[in-house]
Amino acid sequence: MGRGVKSSRSKRALQAGGLVPPRLEKSSQVALALSAVAMSSLLPLRRRITNLPGHSVEKSPSISPLITSCSCDNLVLLRLILRAFVSVTLGLAARLSAVGNIPPTAVFERLAQEQGLSSNAVHCLLQDQRGFLWIGTEDGLNRYDGLAFKVYRRQPGRTDSLPSNFIRSLYETRDGTLWVGLGQGNFCRYDPQTEGFITYEVKFKVGFRATVFGFYEDRRGLLWVYTEQGLVRLDRQQNDMRFYDPRDQGLVDGSILGVCEDSTGRLWAGHHQGLLRLDEASGRLKVILPGERYAVAGSQQVRFIGWHILPGLDPDKRLRLYGQLGFALFDPAQERIVERFDRAALDAWPGAPENVAGLTLLWWENQTVWCSSNGDSLRIIDLRRRVSQTVSPVPARPNGFRAQRLHCMLRDRSGVLWLGDGVLGLIKLSPTSNRFELHQHHPFDPASLSNNYIRGICEDRKGRVWVATQFGGLNCLDRQTGYVTRYRARPSSPAGLRSDTVWAVYEDRQGVLWVGTQLGLQVFDPARGVFQACPALPDRFCVNVIYEDQRGSLWIGTENRGVYEISPDRRASYKRISDKLLGEGDKPEAVREGLFADVQSIYVSSRDGRVRIWIGFQRGALCYDPADKASRVYRVDTRPDFGTPYVTHFFEGNDGTLWMVTKGAGLCRFDPQRETFTHITEENGLPHNNCYAMFSDEKGYFWISSDAGITRFDPARMTFRTYTPTDGLQGREFNRFSAFQNARGEIFFGGTNGLNIFHPAKLIDNQLPPLVTLTGLKVNGQRRFLPAAGRLTLDYDQNALDISYVGIDFQAPQENRYQCWLEGFDRGWREVGTRREANYTNLPPGKHRFWVMAANHDGVWSAAKLLLEFEIRPPWWQTWPAYIGFALAGGLALYGGVRLRLRQLTAQNRRLEIKIEERTSEVTRQNQELEARNREIEAQRRDMLESLTYARTIQQARLPAAESLAAALGEHFVLWKPKDIVSGDFYWLHQREGQVILAVADCTGHGVPGALMSMIGNDLLGQIVAAQGVWQPAQILEALHHGIQRALKQNESERLPDGMDVGVCAIDYALQTLVFAGARRPLYVVANGVLTEIKGDRQAIGGVGRERRPRRFTDYQIPMTPGAMLYLTTDGFVDQPNEQGKKFGTRRFLELAARLAALPATQQKAALEAELAAHRGGEPQRDDITVLGIRLRQSPAPNGRSA
Repeated sequence: MGRGVKSSRSKRALQAGGLVPPRLEKSSQVALALSAVAMSSLLPLRRRITNLPGHSVEKSPSISPLITSCSCDNLVLLRLILRAFVSVTLGLAARLSAVGNIPPTAVFERLAQEQGLSSNAVHCLLQDQRGFLWIGTEDGLNRYDGLAFKVYRRQPGRTDSLPSNFIRSLYETRDGTLWVGLGQGNFCRYDPQTEGFITYEVKFKVGFRATVFGFYEDRRGLLWVYTEQGLVRLDRQQNDMRFYDPRDQGLVDGSILGVCEDSTGRLWAGHHQGLLRLDEASGRLKVILPGERYAVAGSQQVRFIGWHILPGLDPDKRLRLYGQLGFALFDPAQERIVERFDRAALDAWPGAPENVAGLTLLWWENQTVWCSSNGDSLRIIDLRRRVSQTVSPVPARPNGFRAQRLHCMLRDRSGVLWLGDGVLGLIKLSPTSNRFELHQHHPFDPASLSNNYIRGICEDRKGRVWVATQFGGLNCLDRQTGYVTRYRARPSSPAGLRSDTVWAVYEDRQGVLWVGTQLGLQVFDPARGVFQACPALPDRFCVNVIYEDQRGSLWIGTENRGVYEISPDRRASYKRISDKLLGEGDKPEAVREGLFADVQSIYVSSRDGRVRIWIGFQRGALCYDPADKASRVYRVDTRPDFGTPYVTHFFEGNDGTLWMVTKGAGLCRFDPQRETFTHITEENGLPHNNCYAMFSDEKGYFWISSDAGITRFDPARMTFRTYTPTDGLQGREFNRFSAFQNARGEIFFGGTNGLNIFHPAKLIDNQLPPLVTLTGLKVNGQRRFLPAAGRLTLDYDQNALDISYVGIDFQAPQENRYQCWLEGFDRGWREVGTRREANYTNLPPGKHRFWVMAANHDGVWSAAKLLLEFEIRPPWWQTWPAYIGFALAGGLALYGGVRLRLRQLTAQNRRLEIKIEERTSEVTRQNQELEARNREIEAQRRDMLESLTYARTIQQARLPAAESLAAALGEHFVLWKPKDIVSGDFYWLHQREGQVILAVADCTGHGVPGALMSMIGNDLLGQIVAAQGVWQPAQILEALHHGIQRALKQNESERLPDGMDVGVCAIDYALQTLVFAGARRPLYVVANGVLTEIKGDRQAIGGVGRERRPRRFTDYQIPMTPGAMLYLTTDGFVDQPNEQGKKFGTRRFLELAARLAALPATQQKAALEAELAAHRGGEPQRDDITVLGIRLRQSPAPNGRSA
């Protein structure tokens, strides 16, 4: 058992003694633990309490019997003391929580020699104005841009290299100059153009060199260098160096421990013998605040404990002092310490570690001091609240804090914390990587999770987080310490966990903890550590989901066993969801689709005062009404790109909208009016269709776990923001059954590699854009020094440039993105992703400007920055003098050429005039011949047109007359529109003793061929009906078919393929019968507002195809409905295209006919013509058009004749 077990045992011991109520919050428990320390003077209990987040609370397990064995008077006294002390300790606990800004689960990143650092012994850190991180080590200087280190070392033979590799200190002056302090009395100035160093040597005495401790620039721009042998003032303008030796004023040594200028311009220096003030006029260093003297044990030697001084004043313009004595704030105006924090007092503050041998200052920021405690721990001291936090090494966790010898610290402009270690290199703490609290399994840490494959999650009323794992049993997480208590399977014990495969964990309203495992449902008592079987549900089947409704009933979702309800008194269970619940009609489909194979989620909705229980399965969900015992199934769309969808979670928004979260089909929004779901998938911007759970925050955003990470979804704007492992997630893939939200709004999501916890309000994007800077330049493949002013002039053949740049933001530098633009060459900004180099070849001469923008991991873009201006000079032949010379030479040559050409053109023009006269006479003769030929062609065309016009007259004469149609049919209309002058469509009528034969035919082709076919068809119909007395439509079509074949000799070798499509109606008004037969033409009947289509046979009249058997046509008997409309048509109307090539269409024609049928026939014809004209627009008529409409009547027509 790990440290979490000790904490659990001690807590139970205090509860057994009546000291700790079982439902106190974590802060109260810490306070009560502090109270126990106060009572240690009354009770002889040996215990040790560490009051820091990240440390366990250990107590003697014998506390309970000791307390219970006390007398009643002692117990009353103890309780009185406890009540008095709780008020104090609660305030201390609150202050502990405030200073603890590094959680125990913080993820640290280590950068060492394996990543390119020159040495793991880091001594100093600095971030310059361009954003680069400079790291001084024992083996060289390093410049880090977030992805790569550039190392500067001593290079023998080069005067512009570092004189030595041991870097003691780094400093940047206001003009951006970098100064490097070394260990052999030298310091250097860095030249960014040449990337070299200018060395300054400090010598106080002949042959003696001093170690440089640091630098300070005063308001006049003078640089002060403090060393172990005195103080140096460097005037860079005058190149003057002046020395100040404290030993000249009688001090025992020359070590200067820091320099700072006060608000009045006076310079102060730290020293072992106290705080010194410099009088520049006299060159004297005066002791203003003496240090403390102490005698060295075993000798007569006396030593001093003085003060180090930090550069820069605090907000109240006070000097900040530190040393072995502690910390102090010094008022230069009063020349006294106004606030002091001694080491003894610091070590007694809450949160201070025990047995602190050494305390080294790393960083002082406002009222917070960062120190190295014993070299391997980080101690954060809040001087205002007078509390501290200690971050101790966690060697068992690969990404935990580890240190051995902390030397320095830096918080960069984006908030990243850097620690320099003398053994382990560079340690990085990024806020972006720690946005999400992360808990994982670590093989060598027994206080970590037992397994990374997370399933059920629950936070109980005591603040403990219960985590179910698929392969490691149950875990209890203490978030304050980060420690985990593990509960593994003990199948042989009746009080043990049945299986290590735990799917669900849930605390009901009574405070009972329920655990769903692969082998059934169990009840767990954390106080006793005992698991018990549920009496109401003793069967050993897999429990996936546990949910409690408003009535207190417990709903249990299982695998392959349906859904059970356990009564509020927990004495009985009922199987609520089974195949029988759907009824016989839906049962086969549900079983076939496997809807109830595996319960995925349960949710209780109580909108409108009515309780509905939603249960998610594979392929769909079920809504169950407990009051009516009724249910309804909702299917999820199953598409190839979805796969098999699982309904993994339900969520109800503040507006009452129910959302269904699915694995495979994205999000589904429920429409209560239509009772349908609308999908939101990857096509709508969702990062992944495999989603597992969703919760909302105070702003109305939805937070979704999926296989793409954690996504923030704005339902109002339909926008998505996805967080990835770079933000501190356990991985991209999350799990089903693994989500929870507590009453404070914190969200818990479990995945395949651990558990993430976060509060949406605390997820703040990094709004600070990266700093863009130029890092390298190559011209024609050769490295060039970076120009000082960013301007460069190149020759015409130096037209290939490789420009390197970087956007510095250390939060997630590998995901910084860039856009670049070479003004004068690129058409606009180019998106280059994470690429940090732009390559250009064959650049034209002229002036160019190179711009870069960079975005950080959160998509915040910097302003466009001009990194480089350069001009490529043109070659000599592209200069103005060359152009002028070329122009003069060209002008002279042009003048001579023009003169020569003019003489040639004059002679040529004379020859052309002669040829033109000859050609003109020939053209005149040919034009006269063409005019005569055109007159002849025009006469022939006119004769042909007159013939066709006369043919149209003959064709129209053969059609039934309007009087005959009116007499035989009564109310009717005929829409007959030939494509050409004559038509291939015709209609035919014959009437005899109350009987009417009516035909509409569409002959092959149109124009003259179609008209000839219509004449043949007209004559044949007259012979068949009038002469032969055939009155059945099918027989008429068969006889017409044989007649066409004979007329066109289609049975002989040279055959014509022509034929026709015909529809024939026989109407007997006396017998009130209507018979129709069609050869590839239908009859449309509109009766009582309903349109009916009677399709004809699929075979046409005539044709040369082989007939295996004689063609037969079918008669259709149609009821005679008075007032009904009959429509016989050819295909010309429905096939007519519009200007876009779209046909009118049969469906549209039928809808139009059904709508117009009630109108008089003349109005129907006008409406059809108008609709056709509107559809055609400017498109010419494609085919002959015929539409014949007849309204049926009761009275027989008078005897007539064929027409």
